[in-house]
Amino acid sequence: MNKVIIVRYGEIGLKSRQTRQIMEQRLVQNIKLAIDDKKVRRERGRIYVESGSPEDAVAVSRVFGVVSTSIALIASSDED
Repeated sequence: MNKVIIVRYGEIGLKSRQTRQIMEQRLVQNIKLAIDDKKVRRERGRIYVESGSPEDAVAVSRVFGVVSTSIALIASSDED
């Protein structure tokens, strides 16, 4: 199983669609700078970083605009 860091942001989610997209893109750029350009993706009001390192989670949590971070495991939806 792969580990990811779930990044939650606050006030950005209240902005209009166009403004939110611009601000989310800027936030992703700042996160990439903070953790040496690891894979970062945006989905449905969350940002995911392909890293399970606690050090990366702490670095991401210090980026302006980030409210909280959590380390999670990616699992398949199969019963197995």
